[in-house]
Amino acid sequence: MTYQNYSLKQLQQIDAAHHLHPFTDHKELREAGSRIITYANGPFIY
Repeated sequence: MTYQNYSLKQLQQIDAAHHLHPFTDHKELREAGSRIITYANGPFIY
């Protein structure tokens, strides 16, 4: 398995190109970009 470091912008572009977000305002998603989870600790995500 390989590991790559992606920038936040790259992750948002990958997400937009390959993931359909149900129940989402797609106009807002295109303008603001998707939220990327960068850290989690137990039930808490950041």
